[in-house]
Amino acid sequence: MPLPRHVFLGAIAVAAAAVGSALAWDVFQYGGATATKAADDVYSSAVPLAAALMCGLASRASQGRARLSWALLAVSAFVWGLGSVTWYYFDVVAGQPVPFPSLADAGFLLAVPFAIAGLMLYSSASSRTTSQLRTLLDGSIIAGALLFVSWATVLGPSYSHATGGGMEKAVGLAYPITDIVMGSIVLLLLPRASRRSRVALLLVGGGILANTVSDSVFTYLQLANSYSGISNAVDAGWVLGYAMVGLGALWAAIHPSTLRQDDERITRVDAFMPYGLVAVAGVVAVTAIIRNGTLEQFLLWNGLLIVVLLVVRQLLTIMEDLALNHTLEARVERRTAELGEREERFRALVQNSSDAITITDTELRIVYQSPSIERVFGYQPVEVVNRLLSELIHEDDRSAMRALIDNVRVRPGATAHLDARWLHHDGSWRQCEMAIANLLEDPAVKGLVINTRDITDRKALEEQLAHQAFHDSLTGIANRALFKDRLQQSLARAARRQEKPAILFLDLDGFKTINDSLGHAAGDELLALVAGRLRPFVRTGDTMARLGGDEFAILLEDTEEVSASIRVAERIIEALKEPFPLKQQEVFISASIGI
Repeated sequence: MPLPRHVFLGAIAVAAAAVGSALAWDVFQYGGATATKAADDVYSSAVPLAAALMCGLASRASQGRARLSWALLAVSAFVWGLGSVTWYYFDVVAGQPVPFPSLADAGFLLAVPFAIAGLMLYSSASSRTTSQLRTLLDGSIIAGALLFVSWATVLGPSYSHATGGGMEKAVGLAYPITDIVMGSIVLLLLPRASRRSRVALLLVGGGILANTVSDSVFTYLQLANSYSGISNAVDAGWVLGYAMVGLGALWAAIHPSTLRQDDERITRVDAFMPYGLVAVAGVVAVTAIIRNGTLEQFLLWNGLLIVVLLVVRQLLTIMEDLALNHTLEARVERRTAELGEREERFRALVQNSSDAITITDTELRIVYQSPSIERVFGYQPVEVVNRLLSELIHEDDRSAMRALIDNVRVRPGATAHLDARWLHHDGSWRQCEMAIANLLEDPAVKGLVINTRDITDRKALEEQLAHQAFHDSLTGIANRALFKDRLQQSLARAARRQEKPAILFLDLDGFKTINDSLGHAAGDELLALVAGRLRPFVRTGDTMARLGGDEFAILLEDTEEVSASIRVAERIIEALKEPFPLKQQEVFISASIGI
């Protein structure tokens, strides 16, 4: 669980107080030499152990590789703190000079591999082998260049003037050399670190730099046999170093991050840093040659190693470039093939679409027409391109289309639907369904996209089904459902008028006899003939219907008097007296009518 941010501000204040008091005690020696020595050793032990605790908190708050990284840094700080406790035992408890080297040095130096392992886990290098090798080479080149500069300026003279034995010199030099390695790792990782983890790495790197300076001074004093542990600011440098490490860990605990193996952040600084440090080493080498006339043996071998590493790095870079070019070429080929497949798929979909896809400008001039228009409306695409869309729309539907498009045109991304009639190439009008989309702001389209589908057959089927639902299939006149609907409407109108509707209910007499003697087919034919003979007596606006069997009904709208209905009924009876030609014979039938 991340820590509150105000904890970090409090920790800064505590660290500043610890470093300031340690430095003041070393300089002013409060309470005398013994008290100063004890306080110095307490600070040098307590701060690294506190840093180990902070690193443990950062490990607990982090995830992935970051958790293991901070755990290793916690072990490093803890081991260094144990070394300082051992120093305290010799210096204060036992009251004897601390031997060099001693068990304390074992703790100090043992902290280094844990710190290096923890820092290396901050690496965001790719999982590819060449990238990992390049990272390793970059770190080695940086460390070699820093060691070259350090040896030419401080370590070399200190080693040559040292009074101790071989073991003392080796242990003494191990401090700055290991610090140079850790400093190199920090320099290498800083450009690659994410923004959130960079702050923590800067604090840890600053702490390592402070430790490097202190270790270099400590090495110089030890090799010169002049380190006393009293009034030496070098101890305050270690306190400062581990205080910064603790602050870096606390920052990571407040801002936890996850380091992933496949994150790769290669910047210009990261790429050119090894060459810059090598250039600095070259300047130092030239200065040493001018001053001394030659380079000592260690610097010669160190310089040769740097040159070899640079050559290997350059070869590895060339290999990476070749691999990258191959990868890019393969990717381009793959993407080109994918684009080709998508283009073919899109072309096939457009050409075989049941819709005609049209793109127009704001003036409704056609700028693109899909090939499917030939199958839908019989045109070649070139026949309609540059024509106004309104030329293809029925004049009765143009105003509705313009109003709809004017509404869509001012709303980017808007869509609308419209039913309109399109002019077919053969001159007929086709009933169509249009879907209009405003893609004027789409850089790939820059127009109004209209999908048009021919629904003439569907409309005809709908009209046929609607007709069948309200008309008698045998006679073609209205059925009971339509008659009932018309009657309800007529009654509603009659409530507002003086004229009233009238219903003639007609039943054929003797129809069953004809049906039984001549058959049902003859009966059906007779019903159709009766319906045809009744039509002249039905005015426009009146309704004639077959209610079922041999029953018919006629709805007379707006009759002023009953006598008018009676006259219609009498004319119908007279008309039905005429014979009906049926199966090469004449059939007579009568009817009964109720009003």
